[in-house]
Amino acid sequence: MYGIVKENKMPSGNTLRKLCAGLGLDPNSLLKESTASIPTTSATYHPENESIIKVPVVGEIHAGHPVVADESIQRYTYVYAEKSLEGHVFALEVKGDSMSPDIRAGETCVVKKEITAENGNIVVALVNHEEVVIRKFHHSNGTIILSAVNQDYPPILIKENEQFRIVGVVIFCQRRFV
Repeated sequence: MYGIVKENKMPSGNTLRKLCAGLGLDPNSLLKESTASIPTTSATYHPENESIIKVPVVGEIHAGHPVVADESIQRYTYVYAEKSLEGHVFALEVKGDSMSPDIRAGETCVVKKEITAENGNIVVALVNHEEVVIRKFHHSNGTIILSAVNQDYPPILIKENEQFRIVGVVIFCQRRFV
């Protein structure tokens, strides 16, 4: 506890669970209104493989209508994640509300570089070689559907012959309060 409070150290998922159990709290209630979650203990979860990693913030992603991609490192953020992700992730600051309430304007999304996605993943995609968008990915019968969470935005339908590329899959988002 001393390291968490006095030395401003990031507690592990296991430490958070133990603290919550002692206080009678649900661990995920600490992350209320956030898309993040505390890692669960399983055979594949190894807290010793996690640390604070440096992630480049390469620009903004407009959660709304697609905009022209502009990628340059603006700053770095530091996140608590698997060490193996370092160098394989980047971050984008969200502008707009198409993914609200799941992802809100002002959040920083950490994206794992990927060229494929599974149905239901939230992806960063390049449409028509230059427009970038963040949406939920669905592939069905030769059509790709990029859907918003906010029902005010229509889905983007991509046929087989249209230009489309997955840039990455959102693995989590951070929200700043100050």
